[in-house]
Amino acid sequence: MQALRKCKEFIRMLEHNQNILQAEIIKSEGILAHIKLLMSEQQHQFDMINKEIKNLSPKGLLSRKEMFKNIRSQAVLLSKQQFLIYRINEIEQELDQQNNKVKEKKNTMFKLNKRHRKLSSHSIRIRRRYFLDNLNKSENEIQEVACYGRKDL
Repeated sequence: MQALRKCKEFIRMLEHNQNILQAEIIKSEGILAHIKLLMSEQQHQFDMINKEIKNLSPKGLLSRKEMFKNIRSQAVLLSKQQFLIYRINEIEQELDQQNNKVKEKKNTMFKLNKRHRKLSSHSIRIRRRYFLDNLNKSENEIQEVACYGRKDL
């Protein structure tokens, strides 16, 4: 019976760990969604700057003053675009790290579920065996009393 109690305690501890890990997975997936949203915003800004640069490209004949003005504007936009590329690369690295963390946590959760399943089935077998043994003992005592009667000592 002591083994059954210890097994139940261990199962409760596993369930507690599973709950904590599940909360961490949900939190990490929320962070992952936020990072993806941030990345899509940065990508959208990059595309908008690309469009602006294309709009500043000369179409036909322009005066020298307008050409230099467009070139300066393009240079400013290109520096902004370069900063966005740097920021997108950082976000991609962070996204990869979060993906790895989520994979590790899900792998740990799988292992905990597997251990929980094994211990639960083992606990059920122990409990069943314990109750069957008690039932057999009581049946044997009843048959013994019915066959031989009680002896008063």
